Amino acid sequence: MEFYGQPIFRLSALADPAVGYELKLYQQPSQQGLLSVEQLERVLVAAHRQVPDKVSVISFDLAYEQLVDLRCQAMLTKFQRQSSVQLIPELIEGHSSPIRGLAVVKATGALFDAGMVVWIDNVGAEDRLPGLVEALTPYVAGYRFSLQGAAGFGRDDDLMDRFSFWQNKAEAAHKQFDVTDVESLDDVIYLQERQACELIQGPYFSLNYS
Repeated sequence: MEFYGQPIFRLSALADPAVGYELKLYQQPSQQGLLSVEQLERVLVAAHRQVPDKVSVISFDLAYEQLVDLRCQAMLTKFQRQSSVQLIPELIEGHSSPIRGLAVVKATGALFDAGMVVWIDNVGAEDRLPGLVEALTPYVAGYRFSLQGAAGFGRDDDLMDRFSFWQNKAEAAHKQFDVTDVESLDDVIYLQERQACELIQGPYFSLNYS
């Protein structure tokens, strides 16, 4: 199992150093599956030791099965209390996840009550149910919109519609709105001109920043 940190930048200050990193995990094909509580803790400890001193955020995917695990909740909240870096779990929904609805909302509320900052990942995905996002919204700090696989702004009408829908949702709920999986300079320019989000990340920055 290996990981690397994809840099996260403020859209308004792209020339500045990264404000945080999202952990991207890679596992051997024979070991594919969700990380155990112990594995996730080891990854977080290792990442915390390696990030630059000025980094303020470490984000990482958290599947619903991990979210509802009381041992995982306890580990994350304890780790956060002992860390100077803000941990941000990004809630992801696997296609085969048996965890749904109320269990997800209840577990997210428990993290919120414990002082954790949580994002909802990939709100623009076709399988992301607006009703569940609405139920989670009181307990999260923001939405993350992915451009992965999209043709790009101005070239994909469906992308434009979905982006506007979730951007407006975030603004109405007074939640942070961030964009991930940015792959082109054109998309960066589009977002800058419209001041469309707060944080931005993706392969484009991984290739263009050290």
